[in-house]
Amino acid sequence: MTDAPAPPLPPLVSTEELQRILGQPGLRIFDTTTHLTPRPGGGYVTESGRAQYDAGHIPGAGFIDVGAELSDPD
Repeated sequence: MTDAPAPPLPPLVSTEELQRILGQPGLRIFDTTTHLTPRPGGGYVTESGRAQYDAGHIPGAGFIDVGAELSDPD
């Protein structure tokens, strides 16, 4: 008999749920922290949260830079 796969998780979980499932095979966690600073004329300046990730993060988590890796600059 094999273990049945765990049911899918929602994209966001509580810290309590994350602590319970941390380390399970197949679990992937990504930090996508992005800081938004309002521009005087409107819009925002974006800054990657990579420095905070590098300073400390959830064990096993990866980092995705939303502005540099998942956004079209145009």
